Amino acid sequence: MSRSVVWTAIILAAAVIASAHRGDAQQCEAASCSTCLANDGCGYCELGEASFCSLGDSTGPAKGGACSSQGGVWRFSECGQCSPYADCFECVNNGCGFCADDGSCGSDRGACREWLSQSIDCQAKAQSSLADAPCEFFGTCAECVNSVQQCKYCVAGVGCVPLDAAVECERAFVTAETENECPSTNVDDSTVLKPFVCVIVLVSFLIAFM
Repeated sequence: MSRSVVWTAIILAAAVIASAHRGDAQQCEAASCSTCLANDGCGYCELGEASFCSLGDSTGPAKGGACSSQGGVWRFSECGQCSPYADCFECVNNGCGFCADDGSCGSDRGACREWLSQSIDCQAKAQSSLADAPCEFFGTCAECVNSVQQCKYCVAGVGCVPLDAAVECERAFVTAETENECPSTNVDDSTVLKPFVCVIVLVSFLIAFM
């Protein structure tokens, strides 16, 4: 075998190994601990705003990366007490922070861009998400016509659709101007009791003629 063939084989092998390492490194790019540890071979260093996700093992980051020596906490098998919480309110009420970027709960912000640490933050985020919801999201007539998305409601079954939607409805659409035409969600107690009253009268009638 000639030297040129050997060197070519070595170069190709090195290229494959380097490509694999680049793929692994990209795999370990994550903004939070939970998303980081979801990838095999990745660990998360909790280090405040300098937190990072990296290849490594239970002892620390690969290639001599510093974590503990800089005052950070290396997480490889689990993210700590915060990771089980998937709900924003539950997360912050347990002393953790919620990353709206990927919906994860953690004790360290890291590279998270939208970090929520208080209940009021979760509430504002929920309201913001509701404001961005499509008309079809709203289930009741009142929610539909009072939304900021400019929707209209069809009582005949179409439901909530955009105000400019070219859809047909058997009855006139209810809009913000005609909100009083929304069907009531309250049940009249008298209508609920009428069947029972009829039964009582019927039984009394039968007893009287026995």
